[in-house]
Amino acid sequence: MLIGSESGFSGIVLSLTAGSIALIPGFVAFPLGAALLNGGAGYAQIAAFVSSLMAVGIVTLPLEIKYFSRRIAILRNAFAFFVSLIFTIVIWRFM
Repeated sequence: MLIGSESGFSGIVLSLTAGSIALIPGFVAFPLGAALLNGGAGYAQIAAFVSSLMAVGIVTLPLEIKYFSRRIAILRNAFAFFVSLIFTIVIWRFM
C-alpha cells in the first residue's frame, strides 16, 4: 500500500529514502525487488528502491568521509540520489 503503483510520488520518495538508508547486497536486492513487485508494488517505486539502494549509501557515509573527503562523499551521494530520482521519473513516465 505504501509503495504500490497507486502511491504515486509519495511512494517514490519513500522508496528512495528507504533504499538510501538500507544496506543490502545486490544479490538480495534484486530478488527483494521482484518479491515486492509480485506483492503489488509499482515499477517506479521498485526502480527507486533498487537504484538508490545500489547507488546511495547513508549508512556507509562515515566510511566514505574517512577515505575520501567530506565534500566528495556528500557530493557523490547527492549526485547518486539525483540520478536515481531522474531514472525513477523516466521509469514512472514510460511504464
